[in-house]
This record gives sequence, structure tokens and C-alpha cells, in this order.
Amino acid sequence: MAACGHGTELAPDYAVFRVIIATNAYSNIPSIFLMRIATKFSRKSSDDFYYCYSVLARNLCSSFKTIPTTDIYFLNSNRERSLQREGVNSFSTRDAVVVCRRDHPGVIDRLLNEKTKRLYYVIDDNLWAADHDVSLPEIYRQRLLSLRNGQHNKLATAADTIVVPSPALFEVYEQQGFQVKMLDPFWSEALSTDWCFQDLPADAPLRIGYLGTASHAADRKFVLEVFENLLATGANVELTIVGDHDVPPQLSTHPKLRVLRHLDWYFYRRRLFKHRFDVLLYPVIPSSFNDARSANKLAEHAVCGGVGVYSDSWAYADFVRVNRVGLVWKNSVRTWVDNLLSLSIERNFQDLVGSLTPVHERNEIAGREQKAFWSVCLDNSHQRNSAKNSDLAIP
Repeated sequence: MAACGHGTELAPDYAVFRVIIATNAYSNIPSIFLMRIATKFSRKSSDDFYYCYSVLARNLCSSFKTIPTTDIYFLNSNRERSLQREGVNSFSTRDAVVVCRRDHPGVIDRLLNEKTKRLYYVIDDNLWAADHDVSLPEIYRQRLLSLRNGQHNKLATAADTIVVPSPALFEVYEQQGFQVKMLDPFWSEALSTDWCFQDLPADAPLRIGYLGTASHAADRKFVLEVFENLLATGANVELTIVGDHDVPPQLSTHPKLRVLRHLDWYFYRRRLFKHRFDVLLYPVIPSSFNDARSANKLAEHAVCGGVGVYSDSWAYADFVRVNRVGLVWKNSVRTWVDNLLSLSIERNFQDLVGSLTPVHERNEIAGREQKAFWSVCLDNSHQRNSAKNSDLAIP
């Protein structure tokens, strides 16, 4: 797959595409033609195609604007249910309202006035970590504080139940006296049944991926340091990351570094299927924010068939180790460099990991538990509302 190079000049046709976006010329274009338009102005690069298409689509349908929180803790297990869409990340039945993380201020204000309906609020980050966690980028930290002091506080106060994805976050809310429910993330996409390394030619570079973005600043720094040290050894590896805002100058034009565009969540999920990695890195440098992270990367890595490499400080490291569904290493740059160098030479994955079955089973259990929980919350309303009253048709 072609990836965006650093400092690449925009092709003339791409500049034309940006003019179309800027002038809202797409506003009356039927969605059936979106792909043709995006393809025409995509420079035939898969990554550019997804970017172009996402810019168009997110301006036409709220279904393309959902965030990870909405999908993996609610919608993925409830797509067949008759629901009323209230906003990008908000839904209702006759007696209940579900809000996932945040939504348009007008939507939130309106839903908070629905005094006769039960409110369920889904939140998947430790917003209190923004007070003191210096590992967070300042811009992201301010966004977390704004969310916490604004919509979050209103929704949490009004909620009958707050839904969270990790034991650490459960404790944060329980200690404040909230009614809390913990749900594991559920991916509705098909997870890979085989590891990608099984098809890796002996002389091919080890395909390493890292999927973390802005909120993973300390972890990304760790990954880039590991990669730079690997290159210094002459290792036969290549690294793919998302975004280049923190790539140091000495790596920014390196041919073994591939940088993908940031995409809206809907299109990120679809692009994920297009990539195959032998190894996917997930260092979790200890911090109050990282300590509350969920098990999401287990399924996300399985979508693209990569062997996950996880920090021993991650809350789910024992699951990985016991079930042999990845590798667990201590948070040391030297350890990761030495181990990845060894993997790139010996290709001895078969001796180190088992099958992906435990990840599949965990994901299936998460889906069943989510469906059971939300059924209790929403089913009474569901039975009194016919499907014809629902405007939910989410891809």
C-alpha cells in the first residue's frame, strides 16, 4: 500500500479536491457518487483515498462521525435494535437515553431535559488524570479538562449508570459514589484467524506497526526511540505509524518509516483491514491516564493479524502472557530493541505465541455481555417501538 511521504507536494488534482471541500460543492452530491469523486482525487493511493472519502462522507451523514467509544461499547452490539438517533453519539428509546462520551451541546442540553427517561453515560478515559499527568500532550490535556468540566460533569451527575471499560476507571467512579458498570470493548469486525507472520518471506522486512495517536505521547516517543535504535543495528524492519507530528527530523524521511494519515474513526476501522503487520507494538508507560486504558488493543491488533507486543505494566499483560496471544516485555528501550532484532533475524514466532482463539473468545464474550446489559436497559422501550420509527441505519 502506498503511504503518504513526508513533505510531499500536493498533486494538482488533490488541490482541486480541497477546493471542492472548502466551497461545500459536495453538499448536494448523492452518496453513491462519493467514492467516484474521492477516487478521482485520491492520486490512486489507498491512504489518500480513505482520507478524501472521509472528508466528504462526514459532512453528509452522522453515521460517519461516530467515535470509538460509541461503537465498541454500544453500537457494535446493538445495530439490530430499534433506536432513535439523537445525535452523533447519542441514542434513545421510549424510556432510556444513551450518550457516549460527548455530543453536540444542543443535543446534550435537550437530552438532559428528558427527565422521564433513564440516562446511561459511557466514558472510556480517566478525565481526572488531566489534572496532573504530564505524559499527556498539552492540547489533549486541555480537551480532556474541557470535556470533564463541561458535558461530562452534567451527564455523570444525571446518569442512572456510568459505563466504563476498565477496573481502574470503575474504581475512579465508584469511589465518587456513582452507579457504575464495566464492559469490555467489542469489535463487530471479523478478527483475523491466523497470524500474518506465517506468510512472511524469509528475506522480507519485519512489518512493525504502531497504532497509537496523540493521547499516547510518551508511548509514541518510546516506539520511535526503539525504532531509531533498531535502524542503527541494521535490522531488516519497517515501521508504520499514524501521523507525523512528533517524528524526529532524523527519521522523518527514512524509507523504512511509513506514515499514514489521521482518519475519522469510521474510515480508520475500514483502513485497518487493508494493513497486515507481523508485529504491533503497544508500550504502556505507567501513568494515571494509561492505567485506566481498556483491553481494546487485543481485538484491534487481531483485526490485522499482528502479534501484539505489550508492556508488562499494562493491566491486561497477564491475559496476554497466560494465553500466549502476544509478547510481554518490560518498559526498557534496550529490551524492546534486542527482542525485536532477534525476531527480525530468527523469525521464531511459532515458539513464542499460540493461537488467536483466546482473543476471539474474549471478544465474543464481550459482545454477549454488552448485548445482555443493554437489553436490560433498553428492551422495554424496544418492544413498544416499531422498527418503522427508527432512523438508525448505521454502516
